[in-house]
Amino acid sequence: MKILYIINPVSNGGRTKKIERFLQDWPYPEGTEIKIRETTRPGEGKEIARAEAANYDVICSVGGDGTLNEVASGLYEAKAGVLGIIPSG
Repeated sequence: MKILYIINPVSNGGRTKKIERFLQDWPYPEGTEIKIRETTRPGEGKEIARAEAANYDVICSVGGDGTLNEVASGLYEAKAGVLGIIPSG
C-alpha cells in the first residue's frame, strides 16, 4: 500500500507539523510506503492531490477544513484516489 500525507504545517497554530513525526514513526504493515508532502501556499494541496491521485492507494489530508477541501477537490478533479482525513485544524 502506498500512502501520501498532504500536511498543512501551519494549521492549528503550527501544531499540525508535530503530527509529521508521529506519521513517520507509525508501525505500518510490512510493505507500506509513505510519503509526506507539506503545503507551502494556498491551493497547493489541491495541486498535489490532483497530480498524485493515480500514484497512491490513499491520499490523506492532515490539517484543517481548508486543507481537506483542497485535497478532496484535487482528488475529485483527478477522478481517482481514496481520501483519508486526519483532522488537526
